[in-house]
Amino acid sequence: MYNVNLQTRLLGKAATPLEYNVYRAGLEWDLLDPIIIEKRDDLKSESRWRDRVNPYHHQVANLITFCRRLPVTLLADDVGLGKTISAGLIVSELISRSRLSQFLVVCPKLLGPQ
Repeated sequence: MYNVNLQTRLLGKAATPLEYNVYRAGLEWDLLDPIIIEKRDDLKSESRWRDRVNPYHHQVANLITFCRRLPVTLLADDVGLGKTISAGLIVSELISRSRLSQFLVVCPKLLGPQ
């Protein structure tokens, strides 16, 4: 079991606009139910891609890091290290956890068939 220490407070009529905005952001990004991934065994999406993709360790590490840093995160590294594969793994995991239903891929035409 995970040791999570959460502080809670009810927002009453005296809540400041900033507190209300933080509360709304928490609801919007579903931060009350965070994605907790400690190791590869915690992935819910692996059954979707296990037979099609054999990702490198750093690509799975990118997936885990990305999910830990939600909702604000960026996927970037050197050319040719598998950002496309990492992005696919991330999308698969977010779909498996019902956090994503649609996504847009913007890439050079050359990468389209991949």
